[in-house]
Amino acid sequence: MCQEKKNRKRRFVILGGGPSGLAAAWTLVQRGHEVTVIEKELHCGGMASTFSRGNFRFDLGPHIVHSPHTYLIECLRRKLGNEFRKHDSVNEVYFNGCRVTYPFSGFGLLKVLSLVTAARCVMSYFSRRIQITFKNIFKDDGSYHTWLVNRFGAYFFDIFFGPYTEKVWGVSTMDLSDIIAKRRIPVRSLHALVRTAITRRSDYHPENSGSLACYYHSQGSGKITEYFHDEILRHDGKIITNAQLRHLTVNGRNIVGVEFFVPEQGIGTIQETNGEHGEDELIFLSTIPINHLIRYFGESVPEEVRESAARIDYTAMIFLYLELDTTDPLGVDILYFSEKEFPFNRISDVGKFSRDMVPAGRTALCLEITCTEGDAVWHLGDQEIYDMCLGPLERHGFLTRKNVLDYHTRRLTHAYPRFRIGYERHVELLTHYINHSIDNLRTFGRQGLFSYINTDEALLMGFEAADRYSY
Repeated sequence: MCQEKKNRKRRFVILGGGPSGLAAAWTLVQRGHEVTVIEKELHCGGMASTFSRGNFRFDLGPHIVHSPHTYLIECLRRKLGNEFRKHDSVNEVYFNGCRVTYPFSGFGLLKVLSLVTAARCVMSYFSRRIQITFKNIFKDDGSYHTWLVNRFGAYFFDIFFGPYTEKVWGVSTMDLSDIIAKRRIPVRSLHALVRTAITRRSDYHPENSGSLACYYHSQGSGKITEYFHDEILRHDGKIITNAQLRHLTVNGRNIVGVEFFVPEQGIGTIQETNGEHGEDELIFLSTIPINHLIRYFGESVPEEVRESAARIDYTAMIFLYLELDTTDPLGVDILYFSEKEFPFNRISDVGKFSRDMVPAGRTALCLEITCTEGDAVWHLGDQEIYDMCLGPLERHGFLTRKNVLDYHTRRLTHAYPRFRIGYERHVELLTHYINHSIDNLRTFGRQGLFSYINTDEALLMGFEAADRYSY
């Protein structure tokens, strides 16, 4: 990564212009390869995008970069300059009518739980541990529900983890895989919470933002992908946006062409010019949702592979942005909401991330609402979403409508992979088909591998995918 190599010139088609796809394209063009990126949206960047509206700038949710790979951070600092700077994020959870620092510490929770509630949590936890130890029941069964209850007890799960998780993912915790808990929850058990209350020290976890140095660009997280986008064009790479894929043509074990449609321009194609797999061979790197990728091969895909593609799905996301006449209404960068009374999962304060993103004396909030593309929430109008969200915020005293100067929404059809129990076997079947049936295709990235990864991991996947073909 970040090293230029001179290689035999090759032709690449990259499907998807998010962080992974752009990182791969940037690496390849600076090494002299011919690269074309095909992106379905009007702009590249995926979830790591920043857009302007009036005097405000907005991210699609907060995306701080933190990584144990220091060479990646140093690379970004060299490329992005002093505007890519350290940022110490302060996060809290609004829970049980109180605010608790997140990631949780035992001491923080003890301050907001009543003695009765704390006692019930402890009793529930020990009851569960006894049942597991002496009765050999309630062993981990692969579900998010069982994994959390076994480590925190049923009572604490019911008052916090359960409601929050079902709101975020839109399905029952009994149907979700425990991979979410293992990957995303920094504190591993109620016992660990109590230990942190006594020692005031937390165990290392990659999702604990306090365990690694965090970085943010003063003009928004999208400046990272904007840099790669601009450098791709500067090195004569091509980026086609607003392009809807139509079909991937396969000859033997190779993709020999792609067809796409761009409104007002019509149908476009990229094909091998000589029909042979020599110097002109196309190489396809895909970061689009893996189940969608399978569909573009048509009926040639085995039925069991198509069935697996139909069995995995993604959450959608609606972002409600509030432009305010005040600053620092929350007192923190990000505030999470566990109760179902709040239709949104979390709120981030744009001005707390960077005052360069908002006008003087003002700030903006970003509210994230999980749904499914095509469901009732997805079809709500902006006014309905605004009223639905402002009601509980006013009732709990966070802000009033008179503070809101303006509001607007953005929507994502594919926000996060929805990790239902058994998803692994479907993803394995899809990746096995791709890896063993198509020689000139590789899928990677959050959507391409159906994986819950952070920005740093998405970038690294792009660099690694490009390195595989730089010889």
